[in-house]
Amino acid sequence: MSRVTALLGSAALAAQALAGVVRAEPASDCVAWPGEFDPLPTISDHDYLRAQWARMRGAELVRVAARLETEDPVESQQMWRHALCLDPANPALARDAERAAVALTARTTPPTVHTAVEEVRPKPPSVDAPPPPSDPCRSGAEACPRLREVDRSLARIDALLQSAHFEEVVSLQRRPRAILDGLPSSPVTRARRLRLETATATADVAFGRRDDAKACFSRALAADPKLRLDPAATSPKVLRVLDEARDKQTARNAP
Repeated sequence: MSRVTALLGSAALAAQALAGVVRAEPASDCVAWPGEFDPLPTISDHDYLRAQWARMRGAELVRVAARLETEDPVESQQMWRHALCLDPANPALARDAERAAVALTARTTPPTVHTAVEEVRPKPPSVDAPPPPSDPCRSGAEACPRLREVDRSLARIDALLQSAHFEEVVSLQRRPRAILDGLPSSPVTRARRLRLETATATADVAFGRRDDAKACFSRALAADPKLRLDPAATSPKVLRVLDEARDKQTARNAP
Protein backbone atom coordinates (compact mmCIF):
# COMPACT_ATOMS: atom_id res chain seq x y z
CA MET A 1 0.00 0.00 0.00
CA SER A 2 1.75 3.10 -1.20
CA ARG A 3 0.29 5.36 1.49
CA VAL A 4 1.86 3.26 4.23
CA THR A 5 4.96 2.21 2.35
CA ALA A 6 5.97 5.83 2.03
CA LEU A 7 6.19 6.03 5.81
CA LEU A 8 9.00 3.50 5.86
CA GLY A 9 11.54 5.47 3.85
CA SER A 10 15.00 4.25 3.08
CA ALA A 11 15.71 3.36 6.73
CA ALA A 12 13.54 0.24 6.60
CA LEU A 13 15.18 -0.92 3.39
CA ALA A 14 18.61 -0.45 4.90
CA ALA A 15 17.53 -2.32 8.03
CA GLN A 16 16.41 -5.25 5.91
CA ALA A 17 19.93 -5.69 4.59
CA LEU A 18 21.27 -5.82 8.19
CA ALA A 19 18.78 -8.43 9.45
CA GLY A 20 20.17 -11.55 11.17
CA VAL A 21 19.86 -15.20 10.11
CA VAL A 22 17.30 -16.34 12.71
CA ARG A 23 13.80 -15.20 11.71
CA ALA A 24 10.34 -15.91 13.02
CA GLU A 25 8.02 -17.39 10.39
CA PRO A 26 4.97 -15.19 9.62
CA ALA A 27 1.43 -16.51 9.54
CA SER A 28 0.35 -18.02 6.22
CA ASP A 29 -1.83 -15.02 5.32
CA CYS A 30 0.68 -12.38 6.44
CA VAL A 31 2.56 -11.26 3.34
CA ALA A 32 5.12 -8.46 3.36
CA TRP A 33 4.12 -5.24 1.63
CA PRO A 34 6.58 -3.44 -0.69
CA GLY A 35 9.54 -2.07 1.25
CA GLU A 36 8.98 -4.33 4.29
CA PHE A 37 11.02 -7.22 5.68
CA ASP A 38 10.25 -10.42 3.79
CA PRO A 39 9.27 -12.74 5.40
CA LEU A 40 7.33 -10.44 7.69
CA PRO A 41 8.68 -10.43 11.28
CA THR A 42 6.74 -10.14 14.54
CA ILE A 43 7.57 -8.29 17.74
CA SER A 44 8.76 -11.62 19.20
CA ASP A 45 11.25 -12.24 16.37
CA HIS A 46 14.53 -13.72 17.62
CA ASP A 47 16.42 -11.03 15.74
CA TYR A 48 16.39 -7.82 17.81
CA LEU A 49 16.49 -5.49 14.81
CA ARG A 50 13.54 -7.20 13.10
CA ALA A 51 11.54 -7.30 16.34
CA GLN A 52 12.08 -3.58 16.95
CA TRP A 53 11.10 -2.81 13.38
CA ALA A 54 7.90 -4.86 13.78
CA ARG A 55 7.04 -2.95 16.97
CA MET A 56 7.51 0.47 15.35
CA ARG A 57 5.83 -0.56 12.12
CA GLY A 58 2.82 -1.93 13.99
CA ALA A 59 2.41 1.28 15.99
CA GLU A 60 2.50 3.35 12.79
CA LEU A 61 -0.09 1.11 11.11
CA VAL A 62 -2.41 1.37 14.11
CA ARG A 63 -2.28 5.18 14.02
CA VAL A 64 -3.01 5.34 10.31
CA ALA A 65 -5.71 2.63 10.48
CA ALA A 66 -7.56 4.50 13.23
CA ARG A 67 -7.42 7.73 11.24
CA LEU A 68 -8.75 6.09 8.05
CA GLU A 69 -11.68 4.18 9.57
CA THR A 70 -14.19 6.84 8.51
CA GLU A 71 -12.46 8.06 5.35
CA ASP A 72 -11.50 4.68 3.84
CA PRO A 73 -12.78 1.70 5.88
CA VAL A 74 -11.50 -0.88 3.36
CA GLU A 75 -7.90 0.34 3.55
CA SER A 76 -8.22 0.85 7.30
CA GLN A 77 -9.29 -2.78 7.77
CA GLN A 78 -6.30 -3.99 5.71
CA MET A 79 -3.98 -1.97 7.95
CA TRP A 80 -5.53 -3.35 11.14
CA ARG A 81 -5.04 -6.89 9.84
CA HIS A 82 -1.45 -6.16 8.79
CA ALA A 83 -0.68 -4.67 12.21
CA LEU A 84 -2.07 -7.86 13.78
CA CYS A 85 0.39 -9.85 11.64
CA LEU A 86 3.22 -7.98 13.35
CA ASP A 87 1.81 -8.47 16.87
CA PRO A 88 -0.44 -11.57 16.65
CA ALA A 89 -0.58 -12.19 20.42
CA ASN A 90 -1.95 -8.73 21.25
CA PRO A 91 -5.58 -9.20 22.41
CA ALA A 92 -6.37 -5.47 22.30
CA LEU A 93 -5.15 -5.25 18.70
CA ALA A 94 -7.19 -8.34 17.79
CA ARG A 95 -10.31 -6.70 19.27
CA ASP A 96 -9.65 -3.49 17.32
CA ALA A 97 -9.21 -5.43 14.07
CA GLU A 98 -12.43 -7.38 14.72
CA ARG A 99 -14.31 -4.18 15.58
CA ALA A 100 -13.12 -2.58 12.33
CA ALA A 101 -14.16 -5.68 10.37
CA VAL A 102 -17.65 -5.60 11.91
CA ALA A 103 -17.97 -1.88 11.16
CA LEU A 104 -16.87 -2.43 7.55
CA THR A 105 -19.39 -5.26 7.10
CA ALA A 106 -22.14 -3.07 8.51
CA ARG A 107 -21.29 -0.31 6.03
CA THR A 108 -21.21 -2.58 2.98
CA THR A 109 -24.09 -4.95 3.80
CA PRO A 110 -27.62 -3.75 3.02
CA PRO A 111 -30.03 -3.80 5.95
CA THR A 112 -32.25 -6.85 6.40
CA VAL A 113 -35.87 -6.25 5.55
CA HIS A 114 -38.33 -8.35 7.53
CA THR A 115 -41.14 -9.33 5.21
CA ALA A 116 -44.48 -10.85 6.05
CA VAL A 117 -44.76 -14.61 5.48
CA GLU A 118 -47.32 -14.13 2.71
CA GLU A 119 -44.89 -11.96 0.76
CA VAL A 120 -42.05 -14.47 0.69
CA ARG A 121 -44.05 -17.41 -0.63
CA PRO A 122 -43.14 -18.42 -4.20
CA LYS A 123 -45.24 -16.64 -6.79
CA PRO A 124 -46.01 -17.84 -10.30
CA PRO A 125 -43.99 -16.14 -13.03
CA SER A 126 -45.59 -13.18 -14.71
CA VAL A 127 -44.83 -11.77 -18.12
CA ASP A 128 -45.17 -8.30 -16.61
CA ALA A 129 -42.75 -9.00 -13.75
CA PRO A 130 -39.57 -6.87 -13.91
CA PRO A 131 -36.26 -8.68 -14.44
CA PRO A 132 -34.29 -9.60 -11.33
CA PRO A 133 -31.79 -6.97 -10.15
CA SER A 134 -28.42 -7.26 -11.84
CA ASP A 135 -25.10 -7.71 -10.07
CA PRO A 136 -24.08 -4.19 -8.91
CA CYS A 137 -20.50 -4.96 -9.92
CA ARG A 138 -21.65 -5.20 -13.55
CA SER A 139 -22.82 -1.60 -13.58
CA GLY A 140 -19.78 0.15 -12.12
CA ALA A 141 -17.79 1.01 -9.02
CA GLU A 142 -20.45 3.35 -7.62
CA ALA A 143 -22.48 0.40 -6.29
CA CYS A 144 -19.70 -2.14 -5.81
CA PRO A 145 -17.20 -1.83 -2.91
CA ARG A 146 -14.93 -4.46 -4.49
CA LEU A 147 -14.62 -2.44 -7.69
CA ARG A 148 -13.89 0.69 -5.69
CA GLU A 149 -11.03 -1.17 -4.02
CA VAL A 150 -9.74 -2.25 -7.45
CA ASP A 151 -9.90 1.35 -8.66
CA ARG A 152 -7.87 2.56 -5.68
CA SER A 153 -5.24 -0.09 -6.37
CA LEU A 154 -5.14 0.78 -10.06
CA ALA A 155 -4.60 4.46 -9.25
CA ARG A 156 -1.61 3.53 -7.07
CA ILE A 157 -0.28 1.16 -9.73
CA ASP A 158 -0.47 3.87 -12.38
CA ALA A 159 1.44 6.29 -10.14
CA LEU A 160 4.09 3.66 -9.34
CA LEU A 161 4.48 2.81 -13.01
CA GLN A 162 4.97 6.47 -13.90
CA SER A 163 7.72 6.76 -11.26
CA ALA A 164 9.38 3.49 -12.40
CA HIS A 165 8.67 1.60 -9.15
CA PHE A 166 8.21 -1.61 -11.10
CA GLU A 167 8.70 -4.09 -8.24
CA GLU A 168 5.96 -2.39 -6.24
CA VAL A 169 3.64 -2.60 -9.25
CA VAL A 170 4.17 -6.36 -9.43
CA SER A 171 3.57 -6.72 -5.68
CA LEU A 172 0.48 -4.52 -5.60
CA GLN A 173 -1.31 -6.19 -8.53
CA ARG A 174 -2.08 -9.41 -6.64
CA ARG A 175 -5.01 -8.07 -4.60
CA PRO A 176 -6.94 -6.37 -7.46
CA ARG A 177 -6.37 -9.43 -9.68
CA ALA A 178 -7.84 -11.69 -7.00
CA ILE A 179 -10.88 -9.42 -6.73
CA LEU A 180 -11.39 -9.33 -10.51
CA ASP A 181 -11.02 -13.12 -10.69
CA GLY A 182 -13.93 -13.40 -8.26
CA LEU A 183 -16.26 -11.08 -10.19
CA PRO A 184 -18.42 -12.03 -13.20
CA SER A 185 -17.14 -10.86 -16.55
CA SER A 186 -18.67 -7.60 -17.72
CA PRO A 187 -17.54 -4.50 -19.62
CA VAL A 188 -16.54 -2.72 -16.39
CA THR A 189 -14.50 -5.65 -15.06
CA ARG A 190 -12.87 -6.27 -18.45
CA ALA A 191 -11.80 -2.63 -18.71
CA ARG A 192 -10.09 -2.87 -15.33
CA ARG A 193 -8.55 -6.22 -16.25
CA LEU A 194 -6.95 -4.67 -19.34
CA ARG A 195 -5.57 -1.78 -17.33
CA LEU A 196 -4.17 -4.07 -14.60
CA GLU A 197 -2.61 -6.66 -16.93
CA THR A 198 -1.04 -4.02 -19.21
CA ALA A 199 0.55 -2.21 -16.26
CA THR A 200 1.85 -5.45 -14.74
CA ALA A 201 3.19 -6.66 -18.09
CA THR A 202 5.03 -3.36 -18.54
CA ALA A 203 6.67 -3.76 -15.12
CA ASP A 204 7.61 -7.38 -15.90
CA VAL A 205 9.20 -6.32 -19.20
CA ALA A 206 11.26 -3.74 -17.31
CA PHE A 207 12.69 -6.58 -15.20
CA GLY A 208 13.28 -8.82 -18.22
CA ARG A 209 10.56 -11.26 -17.15
CA ARG A 210 9.16 -11.84 -20.64
CA ASP A 211 7.26 -15.04 -19.77
CA ASP A 212 5.44 -13.31 -16.90
CA ALA A 213 4.69 -10.34 -19.16
CA LYS A 214 3.30 -12.64 -21.87
CA ALA A 215 1.08 -14.35 -19.28
CA CYS A 216 -0.31 -10.91 -18.34
CA PHE A 217 -0.97 -10.05 -21.96
CA SER A 218 -2.60 -13.44 -22.52
CA ARG A 219 -5.11 -12.62 -19.76
CA ALA A 220 -5.64 -9.18 -21.29
CA LEU A 221 -6.24 -10.67 -24.75
CA ALA A 222 -8.70 -13.14 -23.28
CA ALA A 223 -10.67 -10.11 -22.06
CA ASP A 224 -10.23 -8.20 -25.33
CA PRO A 225 -8.76 -10.05 -28.34
CA LYS A 226 -8.53 -6.72 -30.21
CA LEU A 227 -6.28 -5.12 -27.60
CA ARG A 228 -3.92 -2.53 -29.08
CA LEU A 229 -1.46 -0.22 -27.32
CA ASP A 230 -0.49 3.23 -28.49
CA PRO A 231 2.95 2.86 -30.14
CA ALA A 232 3.71 6.52 -29.46
CA ALA A 233 3.29 6.03 -25.69
CA THR A 234 4.45 2.41 -25.29
CA SER A 235 7.96 0.95 -25.19
CA PRO A 236 8.83 -1.12 -28.29
CA LYS A 237 9.87 -3.95 -25.95
CA VAL A 238 6.37 -4.02 -24.45
CA LEU A 239 4.77 -3.95 -27.91
CA ARG A 240 6.93 -6.91 -29.02
CA VAL A 241 5.88 -8.98 -26.01
CA LEU A 242 2.22 -8.15 -26.70
CA ASP A 243 2.65 -9.30 -30.31
CA GLU A 244 4.26 -12.54 -29.13
CA ALA A 245 1.36 -13.18 -26.75
CA ARG A 246 -1.11 -12.47 -29.56
CA ASP A 247 0.69 -14.83 -31.96
CA LYS A 248 0.70 -17.55 -29.32
CA GLN A 249 -3.00 -17.09 -28.67
CA THR A 250 -3.77 -17.15 -32.40
CA ALA A 251 -1.81 -20.37 -32.85
CA ARG A 252 -3.57 -21.93 -29.88
CA ASN A 253 -7.02 -21.04 -31.25
CA ALA A 254 -6.23 -22.17 -34.78
CA PRO A 255 -8.17 -25.30 -35.94
